[in-house]
Parts: sequence; structure tokens; C-alpha cells
Amino acid sequence: MSVKKKINSLQIYRIAVQIIFFILLPGFYAGAFLGLKTLYLGAVSGNLDLSTNLVSFMEAIAVIPVTILLGRFFCGWMCAFGAVSDWLYAFSKKVFKTRFRISEKADSVLKSLKYIYLVLLAALLWNVDWSFLEGTNPWDAFGFIFTVKGVPDIAGAVEYFVFGTILLIIIFAASMFVERFFCRYLCPLGAVFAAVSKVRFLKIKKNRDKCEACKICTNNCPMGIPMYKYDKISTGECIQCLRCTAVCPRNNAQLAVADANVNTIVAGTLAVAAITSIYYTGEALAGGGSGTTSTYTDTAAGKYTDGTYEGSGTGFHGGTTSVSVTVENGNITDVEILSYQDDRPYFERAESSVIAQIIETQSSDVDAVSGATYSSRGIMSAVEDALSITGSSSATYDSAASYDTAEEETNRGKRSHASVEIAEDTAEDMAEDTTDEKDVSAADENTAIDQASAAAVETGAYADGTYEGSGIGFKNRTTTVSVTVSGGLISDVAVISYGDDRPYFERAKSSVISQIIETQSSDVDAVSGATFSSRGIMSAVEDALGGAVN
Repeated sequence: MSVKKKINSLQIYRIAVQIIFFILLPGFYAGAFLGLKTLYLGAVSGNLDLSTNLVSFMEAIAVIPVTILLGRFFCGWMCAFGAVSDWLYAFSKKVFKTRFRISEKADSVLKSLKYIYLVLLAALLWNVDWSFLEGTNPWDAFGFIFTVKGVPDIAGAVEYFVFGTILLIIIFAASMFVERFFCRYLCPLGAVFAAVSKVRFLKIKKNRDKCEACKICTNNCPMGIPMYKYDKISTGECIQCLRCTAVCPRNNAQLAVADANVNTIVAGTLAVAAITSIYYTGEALAGGGSGTTSTYTDTAAGKYTDGTYEGSGTGFHGGTTSVSVTVENGNITDVEILSYQDDRPYFERAESSVIAQIIETQSSDVDAVSGATYSSRGIMSAVEDALSITGSSSATYDSAASYDTAEEETNRGKRSHASVEIAEDTAEDMAEDTTDEKDVSAADENTAIDQASAAAVETGAYADGTYEGSGIGFKNRTTTVSVTVSGGLISDVAVISYGDDRPYFERAKSSVISQIIETQSSDVDAVSGATFSSRGIMSAVEDALGGAVN
């Protein structure tokens, strides 16, 4: 009876802690792993900045010190990935009434796989741009399924992490028959924890003389540690689940510091509290990742118009991110997040790093944060949207910047005047050729007008002014634009309205408009994945330029 009561008091308490963290922080494992990656890359590059990336590092910073000192309590008590593995195995054992056992020798060999995987990640994958592997991590798929909007979203995981979701299903299937399958053989974060936890103070000790032929502790170890061989468990494979102490019929297996026994519930509570407090303290110090994370100190005048501008972009799972961008002396000095619809842990991981890069580079085209790619893109597209309002964004042609002297401005005027004459002559010739045909159809007349417009595009000859035009985009929806012509050249294209789906239209807008202004032509390359939206913008610009032909 005393043994049964001990099992209830310790293991039920541990399961309760697992459930709490599964609900509150299901993505903690993915965050800790990504934080480890960020720490590693920062250290290798010599560009480790905890102040601007504290949120990205926080999970790793919270877990690693406690693991070094006390052991792998995170794995045994707090990791949602490990908890699901425990529950799947318990369910399988109850239903199928079988236990698949792996020999000690095979188990030892297979456990080396996680170390090999970790080395490959650090030496190869983390240092090379393997963007095509994005979405292949099973822990990313796990975090997505159990954190987005509080309900499991398997369909969304398949959409964003196809291969990762497939791997996750395979891992879960294996976990039903081999206890803690992923933790034992594949977890790269577990490889790190196994290495650093060997120096821990808290270890399981037992007197083997009292064990006799009993192997209950070994048979109940989820990590397959052959505990019957040792008086003290020093291996880093121990995840401090403390199940061995609960099932030992002689109270021989004990958690201890040196030779002094430690209360298991107190030890577990202390470790969990330490990790949790470090994590939330770090979040508080990071300020939730809000506000400016960097300042721009260059005194040279920038390319943007001073003011404060708001913009929106599409982030994770189609959610909208809204920002406020402050421009002073022509430079971006602040980016503030007004609202977002992404999942909080992923968004905060992206926020500080992306904003710091935008302010440092004075561009919205920066590197996305690994593991929070879609959240990063939402911030970037929102900033780009805000900058387009300034009239001086990367999608706006700054005609004055191309000519620095009065002589060049004069030459420009002469070239524009000559271009106008050429365009007029070309248009007249086309018109004369058209009227020579007695049976000209309306379609032919439109073709002639389009040809005249195209000729004007090539020669750069338009009448100065602002013109509106419309075109057909996705599913025959209308896109309306305003085209500004200055000095005979297209200087700005502003979107007035559109009926396309926003994520696709936003993907097309900045690229297509910048190409139109750069090439002074509406016949540019469509954006892959947003072809119809691109064509809608092009045809709307072409329609507007039809009224600008001299």
C-alpha cells in the first residue's frame, strides 16, 4: 500500500505538471531548440547580441542552466513533446497489452543517432541556406498544431509543414511501441541536455547489494537506462522523471545530492519553478518584444519622407500584422507593432530581430527569423506597406535622384521633349494608318491606341499629370491604380483599390510596381504565385497610361 501511495503522490503530481505545461507552453520545446540554434550561430559569427534578441534566446536560457545544475527536469516534467510521447505509450500499453523491447546493445547504438543529428545540424544545416528544408521539422509542426488559436490545427500544419507533419506522425506511431522513442534516439536538444547534465548535483543513487535480482527500476525507465548495473546514475540520458524512485519496492532508489537524500516532489517543484521564473522574467525584461529594438544614428538624409505611417501585412496563417513606422530626416527611426494575429510565441521570436534589421538596413527586405518565417514576413510586408505611403519607398521612382546638376536636368528636359515629339509622330502615323482602312473595327482602334501607348512607354514620353486606370486581376476582380507622371516619366504608382485576395495581392504589389517604375513599362515580370494579381496591376497601369499619351 505504501508503494502505491508513493506512486500516486509523485507520478500523478508529475503528470499534472506535464498537463499544465502542455496547455500553457506547448511550443516551449521548439522555442528552446530555436534559441539554442540562435545562440550557436551568434557565437560562431561573433555577433551574439542578447539585448536585441532576448525573446529568441529566452527558452534556451531558461532551460540550460537548470539542466546543468539539477538535471533534465525539463524533459521529464515540462516538455509537451515528451509528455505526448508518454501518454501515447501508456495508451498503447493499455490497449495492445504488449511492450516492444529493444536490446541494451541496440539501444546504446541507436542513442548515438541524436548526437550525429546534432553535429550535422550545427556543422552543415545551420551554416548553409537550406531554405527548401523549411517546414521539415516535426517539432515545428507539433508547436503549430497545439498552439494556434488554442485548438489542434492539423490541416494548417499540413499546409505549412507538410514533411514535418509526416515525420511527426511517424514519430508518434513509433512512440506507441518504444517508450520515449524520439527522446532516446532523435532529439537534438536532448543530445545537448544529455551532454551538459552529466555534471548535475541531483542524481539517482541506490545500493545494488539490496537489489538482488530485482530489475523493476530498469524495466520502468522510459529512457531504457540499465539501472541495475549502477549504484549511481550519472548518465545524461536520465530525464529525472523519478519513476524509478516511485516503483522501487525497497525504497532503495533515491534522488540525492552527494549522499544526502532529497524529497522528490520538492526537487521537481524547485526545478520547474526555476525554469518558469527565468522564462517569464526574461519575457518581462524583453518587454514582450514591443517597441523599438534599434535606433538609426546616421545623420545623413535618407530616402523617405518624414512622418509617421501605418501599414498592414499578412503573417502566419493569413493573420494581419499592423505597424507604425516613424521616419525622421529621411530615415526609419522606429517601428512599433500596433496589432498582430499570429501565435504569440512565434511572433515575439520574430519581432525584435526583424525590427532591428529593418532599422539597421533601412529596408523592409531583411532576413526572416528561423522558426518564425511567416511572422517575420508579416512584419516586413507591413513595414513595406507603411513605407509605400511615404511616397519614397523602394517601390517609388525618385526622378530627381538620378540627376544631380542643373545641366543634367536641362539635358533631361531636352531628352523628354524629343521623346514627346517621337511619340507624337508615332501616334500620328498609327492613327493615319488606321484611318486609311475603311472597315476599321472597334477592336482595331483599341489595338492602335494600345500600340501608341506602348510606343510612349518605350520612348518615356507621357504628359505630366496623375491618371487613374483599372485592370482585371484574380477571378475577374478589379484593380484600380493612380499613376503619377513627372517630366514625361512614371514617378509613382499607387493602388487605390483591389478585389483580389490580400495575401496574393500584397505579394505582387511591391515587386510589380517597382519593376514598372524601373523599366518605365507596364509589361514586366509577374510575381510567381501571384500571377493574376500581378496582371491586374499591370493592366490597370496600362489603362491609366492610355490617358497620358501625348
